[in-house]
Amino acid sequence: AASKLNLSQLAQEFVLGKTASDIYQEAKKITMLRHVGVIKSKVLKVPEWVYTEEGVERELKEVEKAAA
Repeated sequence: AASKLNLSQLAQEFVLGKTASDIYQEAKKITMLRHVGVIKSKVLKVPEWVYTEEGVERELKEVEKAAA
């Protein structure tokens, strides 16, 4: 699911706890858990489009659209 998000959407999901909730839902099938939280994250591979002018423009449009 994270591979389909842009960088700002991914950061928002980490901050709001959606990613931790998704991890909890999958992990509770294996063992009993009380709480799951994301403390630290690391981007392993930056998509190619991030470095292009088109990618920057697309990211800005999505941020503006979300703010409206």
